[in-house]
Amino acid sequence: RAAPPRPRSPFPGTLDLSRQPPMALAPPPPRGGVPRQSLPPGALDLSMGRVPQQRSVPGQQNLNSNMSHVAGAQASGSWNGAFMSWVRNRSFYPRQAAENGDDGEVMVQVVIERSGRVRSVELRRRSGSMFLDMGLQSIFRNQTVPPFTPDMEGDTMTMNFTMRYILLYR
Repeated sequence: RAAPPRPRSPFPGTLDLSRQPPMALAPPPPRGGVPRQSLPPGALDLSMGRVPQQRSVPGQQNLNSNMSHVAGAQASGSWNGAFMSWVRNRSFYPRQAAENGDDGEVMVQVVIERSGRVRSVELRRRSGSMFLDMGLQSIFRNQTVPPFTPDMEGDTMTMNFTMRYILLYR
């Protein structure tokens, strides 16, 4: 009789070096993960794997609530949209954090020049995971975000940006 096949690892490229027999039941959810039903409104989904489409709910928190203006140029609505699109295209869930079951909220302060060049990134609130903290900083460090729109006054903008990293499981 052949042994039942081992469940596939959710992390491609990992090797199972255990000497234990295959588990009969699904492994427990990662520590710190939350069920899919309890995603906070407005959170950027950086989960690993397929997630059902979320419907828009009246009064739901806007994704731009991840940003708060600190000083300098005031962001226009069109710039906010371009900036959030830029962030979504570059966001990722750090592999080491996912493997450790880490999730949490990180805040960085970003100084942006009119041309879109990111002048500085400073960690303002830690998540408790150095991988998540470094992951958010790496999205902005030495990058160029969308340039200011003509209606935005000032040469620089300082903003606080918060990312909520949420592990999902079934």
